[in-house]
Amino acid sequence: MPGARILLVEDDESLRDLLKRNLEARHHHMSIAIDAQTALVHLRHTVFDLIILDINLPDQTGWDILRTARKEGS
Repeated sequence: MPGARILLVEDDESLRDLLKRNLEARHHHMSIAIDAQTALVHLRHTVFDLIILDINLPDQTGWDILRTARKEGS
């Protein structure tokens, strides 16, 4: 069974690396964003099965990303 397409939005490098390594070990396909703008670019170009979204990002909140994505139909 193929893995899920997952977008991981996390600015903390240690946590991001831990989650990425564990999910890749389970054969999931990972896309990574460290800020809101990069996350929105990913969401505009790819359909994901799951989004792991940090709420406290340096440029916007995770809630802002969610609102924008829903508004744009991502």
